[in-house]
Amino acid sequence: MKHSRAALGVLKNRYISVLKKCALINAAFLFMVPPAAAVDVSTNDWDGFINAIAGTDSTVNITGNIDRVWPGSSSQITLGADKTINGNDHNVSGQYAGNSAGILIRNGQELTINNLILHQFTQVLTNSGTVNINGGSLSNNEKQAIYNNGTLHISGTTISNNSGETNQDAAIYNSGGSVYINGATFSGNTSYNGGALANAGGMVVIENSTFDGNHTTGGNGGAIDTWGGTTTIIDSSFTNNHANDNFSYNDYANSNSGSTTYAGGAINNNDGGTLNIVAQNDDVEFTNNYVGSIQEGQWPWDPDVDNRQPLGITNNGTINLNASEGHSIVFNDAIGYSQGKRENNTININGAATWQNAAGETITAPTDGTIEINNYVFDQTVNMYGGTLKFGKEGYIDATESHHSNLNVYGGSIDTINGKAGYTGVGWVTAHNDIDFALDADASINFADHYDAQGHYTGKEDVRLYISKISILNSTDNRFVGEAVDTENNNGSWELFNVRENAELVDGNGDKIEGNTLVAWNKETGILKAGKYNLKNAVSDNATVNIDTIHRENVKVDENSDRVYRLEEDEIVTEDLGDMTNGSLTIAGKGNNITAQGDKTLSGITVGTGDALTINNVAKMNGFATALNITGGTVSVNNSGLAGNTTALNVRGGTVSLDNSDITNNTTGLSVSGGSVTLTDSNITGNTTGLTVAGGTVNLNAT
Repeated sequence: MKHSRAALGVLKNRYISVLKKCALINAAFLFMVPPAAAVDVSTNDWDGFINAIAGTDSTVNITGNIDRVWPGSSSQITLGADKTINGNDHNVSGQYAGNSAGILIRNGQELTINNLILHQFTQVLTNSGTVNINGGSLSNNEKQAIYNNGTLHISGTTISNNSGETNQDAAIYNSGGSVYINGATFSGNTSYNGGALANAGGMVVIENSTFDGNHTTGGNGGAIDTWGGTTTIIDSSFTNNHANDNFSYNDYANSNSGSTTYAGGAINNNDGGTLNIVAQNDDVEFTNNYVGSIQEGQWPWDPDVDNRQPLGITNNGTINLNASEGHSIVFNDAIGYSQGKRENNTININGAATWQNAAGETITAPTDGTIEINNYVFDQTVNMYGGTLKFGKEGYIDATESHHSNLNVYGGSIDTINGKAGYTGVGWVTAHNDIDFALDADASINFADHYDAQGHYTGKEDVRLYISKISILNSTDNRFVGEAVDTENNNGSWELFNVRENAELVDGNGDKIEGNTLVAWNKETGILKAGKYNLKNAVSDNATVNIDTIHRENVKVDENSDRVYRLEEDEIVTEDLGDMTNGSLTIAGKGNNITAQGDKTLSGITVGTGDALTINNVAKMNGFATALNITGGTVSVNNSGLAGNTTALNVRGGTVSLDNSDITNNTTGLSVSGGSVTLTDSNITGNTTGLTVAGGTVNLNAT
């Protein structure tokens, strides 16, 4: 039968209409398919638990504690679909059944576990996909609690008392995957390597977590062992972790020959790994982490042997230490080398860097905080870029020939204030930029901190080392005079030291010493003078002091010294200030006044050949017969005033400059009979006689 083209077109349109209706019906059926269901698993329903994990339900609610009861299956459970398990603070126990019990998460799958206690498995989770664990705990499991080569997120979970025997039996073993941990507690976990966590070439981020009492029976890293990869620790603490029960004192003593094999009471960073430790919003502390154990005597009558050594971190890679202002990373345990590898071990302090936090966000590393060393550091190259490096009483960087560590300083400050003046542990320093030092000065022994310079400080020819803070110990009047900074074998390092104008003085309790203070540093003799003094002392005191030490006696303290006198308040002068003593003096006025008592009968400061006087920010120097009498040397007056004197400034020689300063309301303002005077942006006003010139030169610049 033949149809016309028009008839065929009608049939075609009807056919298409039928297809569209069928498609709409099919779509309707698709939307009518119910979503994946939730399933409840009740008390001791082990088979129900297995079926729920292996099934397609998207949510599993645990409504009671579940123990595997024989003959329940002990085979590993393969996750059937992406799933959330709500534990409701109940526990599921595998009763240590079988060698592969637990849950397998395959690549591309995602499992979320909320508030569930998983214990007594031989391996709880094997993850190649994504696992999120919130709250709850993983405890008392054999082998690993978690084997991860996917992505693992843990938040607020307790991981405790898990035990293993082989290299891969850490509570969490990360094999090239990514691990993000926030707010977790790791305690009492045991393995051969990495009691709590082992990172084999992957990425691990740990934040706001604690590691306490984890240990390895024969290997490395009581809490954490790393083999390459990157491990970042933020705002966390490590206490009472220990490695290698079999470690002996002989291993430790023979470490000079590179025989140390097992170590890292808290952390072992090995195989060129990167370990980032960050104190961002809280301090990070390492305390009582060690290697070795107390071993019983060979015979009943033999005493026990304590082989424990306070070796908290061993490093054969790079450690980056970054702390924010007001926060610290504190090492009460030693830092050494790993597995006999004594070279290419680097510690960077407060360098510029970025990390990932536990939320996976990229953060800029802080650089202004404090790194505190209260034990020793050996066989490490330490590079400091900012912040403060603080040394406790027992802290030192071992620069001896057998443990050749060195400290490169590119920025920041060094603080050796610890309540004990003596030879410090700063070690072999190369200063690539200026460094500020804070030190102890013990008045009872006339001895301040020494840095045992050994002829270094050679990073830059123009580098300067500044004394910026002094803690005066055992002084009834808050004064100190004694040896400081270095030994005689310093190869010129005294010449590199200077005193900051704003150097801070504190007492043994750390409280600021109130009142007007002097800091004097003698570069020729290495003598430091500091504490509460008056301006007369600062200008003309050249009394001798007996230094009862092995080096020098009866040294003139102020001769050839740099002195800084700080006015913390107005000063009333009751006697002639007198001559300077062939040295330099800076008066830091801080906006205060120097006033002579009486009717303009007291003489001020006389500056002669070889002297250098700088006056900064003194509001007024007033009431003197002659405030400044210059016969030689150099004088610089900046942002200061000379007012109400018979003669403000009498220049008979030397070089004098006034910058942004005022000579006002004196009988004679400026009298020049020799030398040279330069005034810049300064005023001579309101004086009976403003300026007299009988010799010398006067230069006026915008005055």
